[in-house]
Amino acid sequence: MKKLSSENTYLITSIFLSILLPFSFFETGTNLSFSSPWLPIWIFGLLIPFYGIVQITKFTDDWNLKYWIGLILNLLNFFFVNRFFSINLW
Repeated sequence: MKKLSSENTYLITSIFLSILLPFSFFETGTNLSFSSPWLPIWIFGLLIPFYGIVQITKFTDDWNLKYWIGLILNLLNFFFVNRFFSINLW
């Protein structure tokens, strides 16, 4: 079995969170909503963007496309979570 690299793990986690967040916040037309525990969403939505920034700054000799894509997704998720929980950043 092939081991996942940290780039692939970070990108998969970012995509998974981008799919999970809208379904956990909004109800569908039939009033069904996806219930998810909020602690993992806080961890993923607020702390993982910092991991991406650290990895990009640590490996400056490579382009790190997967980290950049994951970071953009995670920053969008970061602001989405902050807006949902009414956290004022300024």
